[in-house]
Amino acid sequence: MVDLKDFQEDAVSELVDLIRKQLTAIDAGARVDPNIIFKSPTGSGKTLMMTEALRRLAEDMFLSDKHFVFLWLAPVKLHAQSYDKLKKELRDDVYNLVNIDNGLSDGVLAPNTILFSN
Repeated sequence: MVDLKDFQEDAVSELVDLIRKQLTAIDAGARVDPNIIFKSPTGSGKTLMMTEALRRLAEDMFLSDKHFVFLWLAPVKLHAQSYDKLKKELRDDVYNLVNIDNGLSDGVLAPNTILFSN
């Protein structure tokens, strides 16, 4: 776990709780919007916060049979910068990180993939 500022911890906790609530609702048969958009001002530490949220969600994935695909969308070439940062921070045995610039080998995203694109 990284050292987050209070507002970052609040944002990460809120995001992870929202994802967990939506998954619980889906499991119960409820209809929910499966899209979650995380936005924060420039310089607020979005990549740091998302990295921590993904770490916490990985703990959940090890305890369940659920599999996810995350789409990491960023303007211009910021997706490549995010890809490089997360490649250093997240364990390879949890997530499959794919940069769209490198192409998709078979056009299929494996479970627990994070696809980075602009």
